[in-house]
Amino acid sequence: MHHQKLFPDGFGGFLIEGFFELFEAILSYVTNTLSFLRVGGFILSHAGMMLVVATLMKMTSGVGSIVVLILGNLFVMGLEGLIVGIQVLRLEFYEMFSRFFEGDGNIFNPLF
Repeated sequence: MHHQKLFPDGFGGFLIEGFFELFEAILSYVTNTLSFLRVGGFILSHAGMMLVVATLMKMTSGVGSIVVLILGNLFVMGLEGLIVGIQVLRLEFYEMFSRFFEGDGNIFNPLF
């Protein structure tokens, strides 16, 4: 009967490898948590922009306040759509492509 070693690379190698795997797992959790704090920043920016719209609406009266409300909401929605679009592109190009891209394809040669 052939027995395998419990620590094929030695006990020191086991400790070092275990330490770095633990460090990588903790670092992954911390960076993912910090990444979600960005969502909290988006919430605060939305609240601030809508506070400005509400303040401008209170400064006007009648039909003007309705116009400020509608245009303010459209402006905030457009700006937040732009922010979300930028974040989606960042996630696509940086987060996802950096995991799979190897760079061994054809060199780009422009036509002009």
